[in-house]
Amino acid sequence: MKTPPFKLLFLCTGNSARSILAEYLARSLGGGRFEVFSAGSLPKPAPHPLALKVLQEHFQLKTAGARSKSWEEFEGVKFDFVITLCDSAKEICPVWPGQPVIAHWGSPDPAEADGEDAEKLFWNVAQQIKRRIELFYSLPFEKLDALRLEHAVRDIGNQEIMKTIQVYDPPMCCSSGVCGTDVDPELAAFAGFLEKLSGKAEVRRYNLGQQPLPFVENPVVKGLLDSEGADALPVVIVDGAVLCKGRYPDAAEQAVLLGA
Repeated sequence: MKTPPFKLLFLCTGNSARSILAEYLARSLGGGRFEVFSAGSLPKPAPHPLALKVLQEHFQLKTAGARSKSWEEFEGVKFDFVITLCDSAKEICPVWPGQPVIAHWGSPDPAEADGEDAEKLFWNVAQQIKRRIELFYSLPFEKLDALRLEHAVRDIGNQEIMKTIQVYDPPMCCSSGVCGTDVDPELAAFAGFLEKLSGKAEVRRYNLGQQPLPFVENPVVKGLLDSEGADALPVVIVDGAVLCKGRYPDAAEQAVLLGA
């Protein structure tokens, strides 16, 4: 395998949602080892507003230059990796010069959702794409031959990916919600929800009154505390992105995390 930087292309039909999410997430995580692009077979006029909102507000990424592009714009470019994110793009993916590694990482189309759940679906799909990119970037590219590397990249699209959930609580006595004879129904219900996540996610919980250091070390949480004070707590972060602040996850958010 050649040495970095590698050229990486994400494809979907409209280049407005999944591939835009992938392009900006991969670019932010690549550490200069990857030149990242995205395109579509039938590009939309512009990226989906919710894709940009999730990138900006949940991942703190700048998206001023985001645009939807046809894959014809990259005709003749020699990519090292081409990854399709929807079944349509997989079926009609063109032949690319240079024999790139081609893989399919299918995700639900968040653009099909509407109403109150639309942004949550965009957020959930972004989380899935981000975890796959992290697995991809962790591969020992220089040590794998072309065949083994292709198998490894394709396998990422088939893996069940465990989430990392960080809960930053305000100062409290008992995070279980039960303290002596006193019961906090909201905290008790949230503690029960976290138990249901056992085996599905890695949960890390911090109490400001007992463990202040993680609140300072996490730049997102520190920024929220600096700007909003204690009203920002609790903060729940999933795979590096803020799920909610000032409250615990609601029923719809919990269902997403449980995979319901």
